[in-house]
Amino acid sequence: MSPARDFSPRLAHALLPIPGKGSSDWGYAWIPVAGPLVGAILGGVLIRWFAL
Repeated sequence: MSPARDFSPRLAHALLPIPGKGSSDWGYAWIPVAGPLVGAILGGVLIRWFAL
């Protein structure tokens, strides 16, 4: 999950005037941003907890 890879095409799809296009599905757009952040925080907490 990469925000650079997932966000740019979604933004282009939302902005470009493509006839007959569907939804850009912005409800899912936060996952590629929040997923790696939560994973990094959880990984940091676990490594500090288990590597004492």
